[in-house]
Amino acid sequence: MKTLFRLTGWLVFALMVMATGLALHTLYARPAKIDWFFERVFIEYAVDDPEMLTSLGMLPSWMDWYSDELTDRSLAREREMQEKLRDDLATLREYDREAMDENTRLSYDILEYFLAIQAEGERFAHHDYPLNQLFGVQSNFPTFLATQHGVSSAADAENYIARLHKTPVMVEQVLEGLHAREKAGILPPTFVVEKVLAEMRGFTGAAAKQNILYTSLAQKLDKLPAGTLGEGERDSLLAQAEAAITDQVYPAYGQFIAYYDGLLPRTTGNHGVWALPDGAAFTPGRRASTPAPT
Repeated sequence: MKTLFRLTGWLVFALMVMATGLALHTLYARPAKIDWFFERVFIEYAVDDPEMLTSLGMLPSWMDWYSDELTDRSLAREREMQEKLRDDLATLREYDREAMDENTRLSYDILEYFLAIQAEGERFAHHDYPLNQLFGVQSNFPTFLATQHGVSSAADAENYIARLHKTPVMVEQVLEGLHAREKAGILPPTFVVEKVLAEMRGFTGAAAKQNILYTSLAQKLDKLPAGTLGEGERDSLLAQAEAAITDQVYPAYGQFIAYYDGLLPRTTGNHGVWALPDGAAFTPGRRASTPAPT
């Protein structure tokens, strides 16, 4: 009997070692099955992006480690993601596409296209304007909190406020990218800077209680079922949000405004991307001599 228990113990141990080895191999090397690779790629990109996780809303509340964080917009992370894209593309191409069934080949082709076009466009990674009048960071950030960050408890509201407090870090990271673009000669058209300046001045010019970051939180709290919040908790949370907007968000946005104020005289009119450095290669079919409209 002791021999049986001993053999059983060794078998369980061996299975645990094998399972651990398979998990580590799947995480850090080429997974044995391409479906596992597809899943790994999705999970790795998602867990590295707190705002994406919030927008997806796929994880249960007990797995919420991210709702008080903002997505890292630094140049260091940008470089890390570029390296990961190249590595993932190389790993994907190690699989034998011809041995896959039709559905798997379709998944392969979609991922291969996405990774390849990102890798090919790496040289043009900064041929954009993070602050722009259509979908710039300066407007996407408050829109994200107002429309994507759900509040079903006091803890959710506290996470919302924690994200407000991290606005200065987000702004610092975006400015790092803006300075890198300026150094490379990539400046927005004049009208973009003018429109964004007007938008940001309007955003910061209102009293904190009139700002969408405050009013959206107030609306979320007012929709909570009776008894969700303790006595005076709503007022306390809103007071914290007001302070965060006044002391963190507005001064941080003031840095955006100061930067664009200084940039405006250096812009060169209203042009398209073909006028940027290496713009002809960025816009295939357009000759480098094509004049920019005025």
